[in-house]
Amino acid sequence: MIKYQVKLKVTMRKIGLSTKAATIHFKGLIRLLVNAIINVN
Repeated sequence: MIKYQVKLKVTMRKIGLSTKAATIHFKGLIRLLVNAIINVN
């Protein structure tokens, strides 16, 4: 039971880290798009 809880905790942490990285990456992409649109105008 304890082993399962530790596994779950580690998995949650990994998911949390990957979502954080994805969010940062997504924000970077949006910023690039906004810059491209501003440069075109």
